[in-house]
Amino acid sequence: MNTNIYIVKGGETALTGQVWHGADTISSLTVQGEKSAATLQSRVFSWGISVAYTSPQKRIIDSAEIVLKDINIIATVTEDLGPRKITPFEGMAGEDVKALYRQHNGLDPECKITSDAVFSKEWGPWESGAFEINDRLRTRIKHFIDMVLDSHPRQNVFVQTHVDWIREAYRLFTGAPETEDYVVNTKTVLNLTFNDNKELITVEREEMPNR
Repeated sequence: MNTNIYIVKGGETALTGQVWHGADTISSLTVQGEKSAATLQSRVFSWGISVAYTSPQKRIIDSAEIVLKDINIIATVTEDLGPRKITPFEGMAGEDVKALYRQHNGLDPECKITSDAVFSKEWGPWESGAFEINDRLRTRIKHFIDMVLDSHPRQNVFVQTHVDWIREAYRLFTGAPETEDYVVNTKTVLNLTFNDNKELITVEREEMPNR
């Protein structure tokens, strides 16, 4: 008997892919976002989950409610699953944020910068903690996983959260470098399996074709 943690992201909103979402971003699910959540229902049922957790952000809560409505499980909201703290950048387009990063670090305006690079180290005026670098996010992820393993041993747990959270959880538990291009979308499922000693057994990534 193992503990399985199934992690997925919330459905899309009108702002998905347009701006960086933070804790205060308010945006409702699109029709496609609702459809993606509904499509996930049968798959979650097949996992035999007994408990669920969700980010405090409304669009993630809404996604979880759609997914779980026929399973008679209500997801527990926890701050540990919340979006990355991006106070200076919330509502900005990713390219505009990267331009600020280049400017501050004296880089060529045309050089390629990934989102991971921006969050890989503290820089400039943001060193005060106005946003959450990767290491800090991983600490929050580890805290949540430890809580699940302590509270729900030998259970199957459903988690609905954000893109950055899932990507960093994968890197945390596999040791994958930040340079690995791990794309997370609505089809991605990250499954972490632990034994009774809270030791990681497997990390599986799956892309659901019909979601």
